[in-house]
Amino acid sequence: MPLKDLVPGLDWDGTVSDYPKGFARLVQHCDRVVIITVNDEITPAVAGDWLSVSPERFEVRICPDERLDDYALWKAEQCLAAGVEVMFDDDPAVVDACLKQGIATIGVREDSERFHRGDVRLGGRAND
Repeated sequence: MPLKDLVPGLDWDGTVSDYPKGFARLVQHCDRVVIITVNDEITPAVAGDWLSVSPERFEVRICPDERLDDYALWKAEQCLAAGVEVMFDDDPAVVDACLKQGIATIGVREDSERFHRGDVRLGGRAND
């Protein structure tokens, strides 16, 4: 499968927000990207601005208030409904919920010691 056909699912806070340069490199090769988040300030325009790609590539799914208690399961359900092929999230509960649903998932571990040496950790927008 060409990378452009891959449908990634991206958490925002702690994932895209912490590593925009890496995710910008990924999404520039994908025709469709699904943002699955509890952050109600994220829009396709915000994602496009942060990641320096067209906002038309993004579909944003925001967890409704009534599902906040089981947001991990909600995120897994959204992955299935949107046809997400690989999910990126920093929350172990979401990683576990997605894996239980058979969704390929990569846990972004921002608190790992090896990412805190000097200025290794990336922040800011993709073009910063």
